[in-house]
Amino acid sequence: MKSKLKLFIPLIVTGMLSMYACKSTQDKANAKNEPASDTSMQTNMPKEYYMQFATAPQSLDAGKEISFSLTPKIKGSEGEAVPLETMHDYKIHLILVSNDLSFYQHLHPEYNADGSYTVKTMVKNGGKYVLFADYMPSGADDKIERFEITVTGNELEAKLYNKENLTATADGYTVNLEVESGKLVTGETNHIAAIISKNGKEINANDLETLMSSKGHMVIISADTKKYIHVHPEVEDNRLDLHADFETPGIYRAFFQFQTGGKIHLVDFVLQVAQGDNNKTIEHKEHHH
Repeated sequence: MKSKLKLFIPLIVTGMLSMYACKSTQDKANAKNEPASDTSMQTNMPKEYYMQFATAPQSLDAGKEISFSLTPKIKGSEGEAVPLETMHDYKIHLILVSNDLSFYQHLHPEYNADGSYTVKTMVKNGGKYVLFADYMPSGADDKIERFEITVTGNELEAKLYNKENLTATADGYTVNLEVESGKLVTGETNHIAAIISKNGKEINANDLETLMSSKGHMVIISADTKKYIHVHPEVEDNRLDLHADFETPGIYRAFFQFQTGGKIHLVDFVLQVAQGDNNKTIEHKEHHH
């Protein structure tokens, strides 16, 4: 009995090992036939957004209505709807400027059921124009996209801006820009006070009407139309305080809007930015592209 029992136990162990070896071999075989896991899901790759841009009509003429159409898309998933966040009261801020930066429009396309946003406008003169679409897809960072169009018609001689001008007037108002450090430089946050006066009397910035969720609105564009900065001021000591960061030195055009009595006023400036200390800390880069 004892010898039979000793013989039986090794047989059981050998059988179990054989079964395990077979199962292991089968698992490996099955593993070869399993579909590869979705690594894009595992790594949670960020979505790449872009704006599909179109005009109607395709051939644009000065003095005639132009319609701009913008549809936010996801690269590789173009059929997927792209919800946008509301930024300063609107889903999209569309800035239209002439190539020489003598002309400026701030437009707000409206949403359509097909997912596009459209807005209509008109320009009086022919020439090259640049558009900046400023938007933020839900759950993503804000984006700026640049488009170029050509309008057929009478073209004015291009204006050249090469001298700094920090004072402007419109509708009886005078606006002076005062740079806290004395000059605008790259590599650090520049604090700019916008001082608004009428009939020689300074206006308390708190008394300005709210425009796009703020007391004012400024867009700054480099002379080559490559750099775009979107700034909303804060009120400090009854004056508007604008913060602007510049990556490159040179001439910039600044367009500032504020509202009183239900009317939006527009003034424009010429900024001269010098090379600064790029090792200094920039406080923030809001809408800096």
